[in-house]
Amino acid sequence: MSINNPIQGESLKVIAIIMIGWTFFSCADVSLKYLSASYNPSYVAALGSMVNIAILSGIIMYRKGLSGFKWHNPKLCLLRLISSGFISYGIVQALSKIPIADVYGITFTSPFIGVIMAYLLLKEHVGWHRWLCVVIGFVGVTVLVGPQFDRINDGIFFAIFATFCMGINNTIIRKIGKQEYTPNLTLLAFIGMFTFNLYFARHDIVPLEIKELSFFVTNGLLVLIGVFLTTYSIGKAQSAASIAPFLYIQAIWGVVFGYIFFKDIPTLATMAGLMIVVSAGLYMIYRERKIKAPINH
Repeated sequence: MSINNPIQGESLKVIAIIMIGWTFFSCADVSLKYLSASYNPSYVAALGSMVNIAILSGIIMYRKGLSGFKWHNPKLCLLRLISSGFISYGIVQALSKIPIADVYGITFTSPFIGVIMAYLLLKEHVGWHRWLCVVIGFVGVTVLVGPQFDRINDGIFFAIFATFCMGINNTIIRKIGKQEYTPNLTLLAFIGMFTFNLYFARHDIVPLEIKELSFFVTNGLLVLIGVFLTTYSIGKAQSAASIAPFLYIQAIWGVVFGYIFFKDIPTLATMAGLMIVVSAGLYMIYRERKIKAPINH
């Protein structure tokens, strides 16, 4: 007999796997922030992405052969590559400059930007509940950075820039996700990460010893494992809405890991802004699930 989550019967196995997946992403963020104290953070991201490109290319070649690398929507696939590069560059720069919890508080608003993009570009209907969530989410970011933007700095700017690019990226995936081979879409993201970060780190490339190189490779593998686990969970879940809330476990890890590894104590503004953004995100997920729930007669 299967063990089910009482909320809409979602499998506890799927929930556990996606929570572990998001935890791996947080571990990768900690690893990158730690290494960025000694190396250009873009150099760390570039080498990690290079490892993932090699692994994913091998998987695609084994499963699909050369046909697995085909793009059905070349222009949008190229835009996916470019936006992924900008996202990665923005995130790694933000992580190297501000606490992890602050980065998460800002990037958690990417679904709200996705709503705006879907309305403007995909002509989707957006009800007042979702518009309210968008407004509240941005209020949360305003609280986090300070009403007069007195806490804004380079790290905040990079996080906001990356979040905007995430909104574009999510819109692209919604447009072409069902037409493209999923591992190839992931490969495009890593190619973008590698290309952009290598360019911005070009003046700081240094030879590495085997021990140092292993840290860089580990960072890349943490990201790749996170991708595999979250992708698997999304594929096995009864609905995307049923597992979407578990993204916010990163809010906990952002605070916990930030304190343990970097002695970052979240400010009241950070905690308040984070809670507002997460609450708005959870309510939007609740509304999506309620709208899509079947009517039982």
